[in-house]
Amino acid sequence: PVGDPLEVQAISAALGMSRDSPLYVGSVKSVVGHLEGGAGMAGLISATMAVESKTIPPVAGLQTLNPRIPQRPDLKFAKEATPWPREDVRRASINSFGFGGTNAHVLLEDVEGFFSDLFGQQLPGALQLSEVTSKALVPSAMKSAVNGIPADQPPKESSVNRLFVISAFDEAGIQRNAASLASHLESMRAITGSDGEERLLNDLCHTLNEKRTRFDWRSYHVADSIDSLRNSLQNPRPIRQSPAEKVVRFI
Repeated sequence: PVGDPLEVQAISAALGMSRDSPLYVGSVKSVVGHLEGGAGMAGLISATMAVESKTIPPVAGLQTLNPRIPQRPDLKFAKEATPWPREDVRRASINSFGFGGTNAHVLLEDVEGFFSDLFGQQLPGALQLSEVTSKALVPSAMKSAVNGIPADQPPKESSVNRLFVISAFDEAGIQRNAASLASHLESMRAITGSDGEERLLNDLCHTLNEKRTRFDWRSYHVADSIDSLRNSLQNPRPIRQSPAEKVVRFI
């Protein structure tokens, strides 16, 4: 096909320069054929499974390459299932050309590599095996990174901001719920230490955000401690979600 060499040349020019690890190129078309409007979604599903399984799938039926495709040592086409060549980060690029000339491009990256760059080896909110029963969350440390490559710097401890959502049937309900929660936090502050405060905030954040009915009236608070949350609750700013039906459009 005429398009394959052109696309590989573009990929090589954009992503294949000065690489320490090989750039693997694959195609979902070799497995399922032409899908027209569903081709991009099939590529997204295939790439997601590859990133999560740490395995690069082979190009189905590949025997010999098109002679027009550039032969480079850093550009490879897997003929069998291949372990991901890097351990620190797994990133995949999906390119999909539309029949009418449109082009869609998506980048995927594994969540472990993303959070490792930001927080070091310990993921934020992760539970250590010895703490599963107590549900004590392990504090994380920030770690700087440049262009996705972690910098060799000692981690710095930092407080974690959390989003607390208060929901109510009417505007006055936001005020009542905020006052009630502030009073509860005041009573709990005296009996919780630093570890207990972290656990309380994590549990409260999860309960408010995931276990409460979401009414039209809401108030949002970002805090990293009991004191900062109490101060924010003193001045809630209720907003009302539009009752209009949400319409999603693809452009």
